[in-house]
Amino acid sequence: MLLNPKPQTNLQSTLWPLDWPHLRYVIKLHRARTLHYDFRLEMCGRLFSLITHEPPSLLPNRSIFARQVEDHQPKWLLSERRIPDGKYGAGPMLVWDHGRYMPHPYGDASHDAAACEALARGKLDFELFGSRLQGCFRLEKEGKDWRLRKLIDRFARDQEPLWDSLSVLSGRSLDDIEDSIRRHILWLKWQRFYVNPHISEPQVVVRDRRVSRWTGNFSQRFNHTGRTSHQSQMRLTHCAYSGN
Repeated sequence: MLLNPKPQTNLQSTLWPLDWPHLRYVIKLHRARTLHYDFRLEMCGRLFSLITHEPPSLLPNRSIFARQVEDHQPKWLLSERRIPDGKYGAGPMLVWDHGRYMPHPYGDASHDAAACEALARGKLDFELFGSRLQGCFRLEKEGKDWRLRKLIDRFARDQEPLWDSLSVLSGRSLDDIEDSIRRHILWLKWQRFYVNPHISEPQVVVRDRRVSRWTGNFSQRFNHTGRTSHQSQMRLTHCAYSGN
């Protein structure tokens, strides 16, 4: 069965009851040099970040390799965007799964402190309360990197589910995100002037590199989708998309 959670319209923490654990996690599908998953756990004011080349396994007897990368800022937790060319991780990304998590055990310590302490010891058991994933998992240190596996509980499976690759927030694919970015940023060379049309439905606001408005000069040559009309294609010397 293809597992495809219904896209969520509310992206904030109100998706979960207030008495649920407050620590957040996200798993992003990211197409950079390779297609991979970014698995990030919020703790100590940062996002502890790992890269895997497959989604977390639901088979208790199987673990997957997870490479640790630099921490990320929590403000990017639920972002769906395309990282510009020339930047680290250039390419589109979407939110494949997200939710809350609780470290086990946490005793008298706060969830945040318990997660940080367990991670420092090299083994973190935690329970996910997510859009796709639920149940208990274990992260265990292996050299400089980690192994992630499912613990035995009612959410464990005897075979892997067939996951889809769409966003749980917007229902978009990586290609959808790539296309939406290219639709909104278009650099044109018209005669000797470089201009940048900004889509603002139903108008295209055109500015040059000095932020001068050129909308009046181009208003008859653009439709509201940001694409040039046949007439403007004949007048423009160059027309190219840029994802930056």
